Amino acid sequence: MLSVAGQIISWLKKKVETTTAHYLGHNQDLQNAELDSDVIIREINYFSKNLMFNSSLTAEEKELYISKIGHMAYMGAPEVSRTAGTCLNEMMTLLKNKRTSESLKESLLMAISEICYLNRDNQSKAVAAFPTLVDIMGSERIHMSRLACYCISCIVCNNFAAMQTLRDEPNLRKNLAGCLSVEVPWFGWSENYAILLVDILGLSEDISELKFNN
Repeated sequence: MLSVAGQIISWLKKKVETTTAHYLGHNQDLQNAELDSDVIIREINYFSKNLMFNSSLTAEEKELYISKIGHMAYMGAPEVSRTAGTCLNEMMTLLKNKRTSESLKESLLMAISEICYLNRDNQSKAVAAFPTLVDIMGSERIHMSRLACYCISCIVCNNFAAMQTLRDEPNLRKNLAGCLSVEVPWFGWSENYAILLVDILGLSEDISELKFNN
């Protein structure tokens, strides 16, 4: 019999898996290939070095490399995910940069989600992005806000230490309340991740009080 905490983790895991599969799409090359970890790790290292040191990359190339790293991390073996985790600092820096385009930020949010999914070491690195992610969650651009909610869900999935760190973010409750106030349905998503975060973080009363006071 699963404990309440175990049930929450299992539930969140299924929701995140469904959404990540949706964003990966039905890419037969990724799904059907017999993935050779050594080859994939070399590719990730190639993409990573280019992101860090190749100043001539176009915005489109950056988006492509970031997306590929994320997809390979999600589809590959644990050692592939660990290798992709070495890219997190660069990705978090780009995400925080106000000059980074919205399109590139979308790719970054999805890649970080994939790299962190059920990888505790990568999740532990990514908690440093919580201030940036919570800030994006408060964006007036609905899709960006929802991607941030989803990304945060991947970082805290199966990781109670990350959940506790997230709960301490000063703007979390306000921005979650803002997400919940948007009446546009979450079409194309497996779940309303703002509601999910409120539930798993135990913030229902805090959010209700915040809405009432406003």
